[in-house]
Formats: sequence, structure tokens, C-alpha cells
Amino acid sequence: MALPWLPEETPPPLENPHQTSSNNSFWRAFSENKLAVAGVAVLAFILLFCFLGPIVYRTNQISGNILIANQAPGWHHLLGVDENGFDQLGRLMVAGQASLEVGIAAAVLGTLFGVVYGAISGYFGGFLDGLMMRVVDGALSIPSLLLLIVLASMVTPSVPLLIVIVSALAWFVPARLVRAEGLTLRTREYVEASRIVGSRSPRIIVFHIIPNAVGTIVVNATFQVADAIILIAYLSFLGFGVPPPATNWGAMLSGGLNYAIAGDWWLIYGPGVAIILTVVAFNFIGEGLRDAFEVRARSR
Repeated sequence: MALPWLPEETPPPLENPHQTSSNNSFWRAFSENKLAVAGVAVLAFILLFCFLGPIVYRTNQISGNILIANQAPGWHHLLGVDENGFDQLGRLMVAGQASLEVGIAAAVLGTLFGVVYGAISGYFGGFLDGLMMRVVDGALSIPSLLLLIVLASMVTPSVPLLIVIVSALAWFVPARLVRAEGLTLRTREYVEASRIVGSRSPRIIVFHIIPNAVGTIVVNATFQVADAIILIAYLSFLGFGVPPPATNWGAMLSGGLNYAIAGDWWLIYGPGVAIILTVVAFNFIGEGLRDAFEVRARSR
């Protein structure tokens, strides 16, 4: 019995057992996927390698020494020296920063725009949905690499500009996926209840349609990062990347190709392996998240 001069203690809010169970099943399913866990470990290593590596491994990553160009791997230069006299290992770290920054930023921006676009299209449906999806279909019919080359040839490439260009090509797929989710979610009971109580369409889209499509959004975003990194590598390989002394893995691969044919193999294996590991890691994480979200949905 509470004393009259003391306030009654408010009991702590009870946790939703269904929500806790579904979250536990999500993380359990993800952690049991060995490829997904390996992808997280590889990605963590690559991030540390690219962003903390240059702090520890201080070499000529920015200003080259032409006198030691194309030097083979040794104790002083573990992965050798490139054609411009840059330490290949240090250059690999700096190049990874640009590749990851452009890939992740472009994927995030493209996914955000695609989510909003697809949610609006799927929620309203009808003529507006048909018109908006025809825009997406028309854009998807244009080869992304060709459009990238045309845009890059018209302007001087830079990291911010590449982010804008790649993100402008990255929103089509998430828009279609979220649109499909929106067509299904707009008929659910909680959406109908929100309409009855007077909620406006923007509020329903933001608080009901998009949050309930988060599984599809997150999984697709990981694949978008991998696709963006490959697109940047393609563009740089064709000579439309950021100008020196800035670089990325694709530019390193392009620069070392001619010399690799002459026997300087160390100029292409580093950036080639880095691109493959990063793309595969993001794909493994995406597949693990997809499976985990499916398990979570079944446990609700």
C-alpha cells in the first residue's frame, strides 16, 4: 500500500514480447549465416585498411618519385611502386577511400530518392503510378555505363560530382521495389485506420508505407553500394575518373594494365582484389540481411 505523502511508482513499460522475439530471430538468423558474417568481417577490414591505414603506413601516396617507377615489391614497398612512382600499397589505401565514399554516398542518396519516389507511386496507384513507372522504365532502358560516359565527358569529374551522377542512376531499382511494397501495404488495416482518423497521405507514406518496407530497402541498399563501386571502377578504367593526384581502384587498374602486360603484375592485382573483395562482401551482407528479414517476418 502506497503512503499518502509519497508518489506512487510508475511501473516500467513492458516490452513487446513479439517485437523482442522477432528482433532476436533476426540477429540469430544473420549471425548463423557464415557468408554474411564473413562479409561483415571483410568489410570492416577494408574500412580500417583504407581510412586508418594511411595514418600508420606513411609513404608517398600523394607525391610520386619517378626515379623508382615500376619498382618490384620489396621490403621498402610491400606491393611495389606504380608507373608514376607512387607506393602501391599506400596508393591502394587512398584509392579505396574515394571508391568507398562515392559508392556508399551514391547508394544512400539514390536509395533515399528511390524510396520516396516508389512509395508515392505505390501508395496512390492508378494513373499517377503508371506515369511514374513509365519514367523509370524509360530510364532503365538506357545503359547506365553509356550514360555515365556521356555525362563524364561533358564535365570535369570530381568526387562530389561522381556521387551525384551515380546516385542519379541508382534510384530506379529501389523505386520499383518500394512501389511494389506500397501497392500491397496501402490495403493493410493500419493504413485504412489511419485514413479513417484523418491522417494525410504524406504522413501515411512516411510513418506506415516506408517503415514497413524497410527490409526491402536495407537489402537493396547493400547491393546498390556494390553496383556503385563497380560503376565507378568501370568509369575510371575507361579514363573518366577523378583527375590526379586523386585516384580510385578503377583508375589504378586502368593505369597499371599496360605495364602489367610487360610483366609488372603487381600494378593490377592489388586494386583488382580490393574491388572483388569489397563487392563480394557487400553482396554477402545483402543476402544475409534478406534471409534475416524473411525469418523475422515469419516469426511475427
